[in-house]
Amino acid sequence: MSKRPTMKKCSCCGGYAGRWVQWPNRDTGWGVCMPCIHWLKGRHTSDEEIESNYGTQGVHYGTDQEFNVAEDARVEAMLRG
Repeated sequence: MSKRPTMKKCSCCGGYAGRWVQWPNRDTGWGVCMPCIHWLKGRHTSDEEIESNYGTQGVHYGTDQEFNVAEDARVEAMLRG
């Protein structure tokens, strides 16, 4: 399994999940996006289950800091019109 980050689609919503190292428990090219991680946590999915299914945060999927930066940029772009 390659340790090189590659582009991923989210296995939950089908959206862009970022460029991350492939988690062996997912089909090649599939990962998870941060909005879906937040959704899973909101449904009381344990950190252990998330790690078992999607890997290590910051290695196999994004971080809250990256999610917040991307969300801030999206909101700023909307406000600019």
